[in-house]
Amino acid sequence: MKKSLFVTIIVVLLITASCSEIEELLPETEEEFQEVGLPIEDDAETLPITTGEHILDERAMLIKGIEEQKKLHKLGFITDEFPMINTQIAYYPLEDTVGYSSLYQIPDHQTFFKFEGGTSFESSLYEMMEEQLVDTEEIEHDSLEAIYGKYQEDKDGEYYVIAKDEDLSYIIQIGNEAEGFTNKIVKSIGNTLRTEADGVYDPFYQQFALDIDKLQFPTINDKRAVIHDANIYNWEKDKHSGIHITYMLSEQDTLTYTIENAEKNIPDAFQSEDTFTVHDDIEVTEYHDENKDAISLFHWQVDDYDYTLEVHITNKEVITKEEIEDIIASSFTDDRTFKKQDVLEAENKKPNRTKAEKKVSKSLKNMKE
Repeated sequence: MKKSLFVTIIVVLLITASCSEIEELLPETEEEFQEVGLPIEDDAETLPITTGEHILDERAMLIKGIEEQKKLHKLGFITDEFPMINTQIAYYPLEDTVGYSSLYQIPDHQTFFKFEGGTSFESSLYEMMEEQLVDTEEIEHDSLEAIYGKYQEDKDGEYYVIAKDEDLSYIIQIGNEAEGFTNKIVKSIGNTLRTEADGVYDPFYQQFALDIDKLQFPTINDKRAVIHDANIYNWEKDKHSGIHITYMLSEQDTLTYTIENAEKNIPDAFQSEDTFTVHDDIEVTEYHDENKDAISLFHWQVDDYDYTLEVHITNKEVITKEEIEDIIASSFTDDRTFKKQDVLEAENKKPNRTKAEKKVSKSLKNMKE
């Protein structure tokens, strides 16, 4: 299933960001899974949920996403002076697509701009945006088809840059004239789109704080489930980093496994129902969403990392409570490692900007609110 990371990033930002500007920028949206033709047999529930072989490989999916997003064009003017609110990388193995999303703040401003690129967009997204922009002008770019304009449905006239290159699409939501943006600044931002191979600096790698050698994943039978998406993300606040994997047991039934380096904020709707111990001394707490019968959450801690397994089950025959406990327990015996230990190494450890990109940074920092 293809989907925009604008949807994926929403929940993360609303949980972590306190400022009203971000909440207005990103209204809450619920993700809906569509039929994607899962490679799971009809009698899969008769097979063991965990196994010592034929195991789903979460690490390979994360590596694939990180490697593919390194090929994307990104914002060439970015330096550490621009606070990174969030960066998220998502890989969708069922359709072999990738998405990258980042949200930045202009230094000393309450103004945010977001960037998104990849192959995980709906095919009509670029055309839809193209139809919704007014006063558009072309941006002369070496390798991308790019235009900019104002979003006609927005009363303040938000500027957007949209670009594409074969199956890759890019969207930059920038801001409006009241915030100090002009046609010249917007056009110059679009012109900074370059790849990491061309010298673009991405602060994500330096700010990601999880030690990948410490991560534990369940040994889920690949005959019982498929990986729908593998996400790796970083929040600027407190160097909050995380990974989450969404497994599909059927078209309607999913498991979301999350690892973070910060204590889990359990939503108020989830009430504690039970605690049990796995792997001798690890206590797992079970929560249930009092508003939604189909949703449960399991939470535990290992090596200062927070683990959660969120269970969305509409068909109770798909998985049992005992099998959920087996999934959690299996993660403690996971001795697999990332086959590419340097996967999170940055191409460029510091900004390598052109003169034009330095001018863009200066223009943005000098904008008056």
